[in-house]
Amino acid sequence: KAKKLIPKFSNQENGELNNYILSMFSDKNLVFAGHDGIGLPFSILGNGTDPSFRFKEYFSAPQLEKITAVYQAADGRIWIGTKQNGLISVRINPLTAKVEDYRHYDSFGRDEVTGFAPYDANHLFISSHNGLFLFNTETTRIEENGRVRTNEIVYRIVKDDVNGCLWIGTSTSLLRLNLDDPLSVRHAFPEDLLPQGAVRALMTDQNNNLWFAIGERLFCAVGTEKKIREMNPGLLGNHAILSSARVSCEEGEQLIFGTTDNLIMIDPA
Repeated sequence: KAKKLIPKFSNQENGELNNYILSMFSDKNLVFAGHDGIGLPFSILGNGTDPSFRFKEYFSAPQLEKITAVYQAADGRIWIGTKQNGLISVRINPLTAKVEDYRHYDSFGRDEVTGFAPYDANHLFISSHNGLFLFNTETTRIEENGRVRTNEIVYRIVKDDVNGCLWIGTSTSLLRLNLDDPLSVRHAFPEDLLPQGAVRALMTDQNNNLWFAIGERLFCAVGTEKKIREMNPGLLGNHAILSSARVSCEEGEQLIFGTTDNLIMIDPA
């Protein structure tokens, strides 16, 4: 069955987008598209099936630019990471579709925030180009002993409730943090099993297999024992893998990896 790509967001008169897309986030109610410019594009989906939805964009806060990560907490607050303005949060009124209660936090300065993962009702793990931190959402500060990893770029974090851990992709390796001891970080696997390099793509599939990329090589840690398998490099091409996403479509769950040259789609079933 043929698929049609439908443009949904533009900021030029000819209908094109004048900026790179830096991040995407969606759930049943909201979609966000962070780009390499000023503004927060978002859409309220309603029933989630309306193909005619359109993005609105919030411009009122000049610090809200170059959005690199978005996460909606259980209380509805939207946490936003930026490329050069640190950490921001807002709420979106579902009745008026307006952004409200804008807050900017000084805990991360001008650090680039790369990801979020919940720890408990009052704490988030927040990754950045300076490390991994345990952030208290009530005091709006990094916990005194919450500097989990410092002076190292952390590109991706993924919470794994089945194994009770946080997977951490850094500029040099793949790490694991056990949630029952949130200050202990170790290598996810014996160092001789994997090449050294930046882990920029990291996610779990619906069967809780862990997928991650190091450079142009793609790996899958399968099952509860997390036995490592490498995808055939000949099928992927010699292109660095920079991003990943899970999508649901008519064929079921698909995994998408973005490289410096193309998109790779894998059926994990």
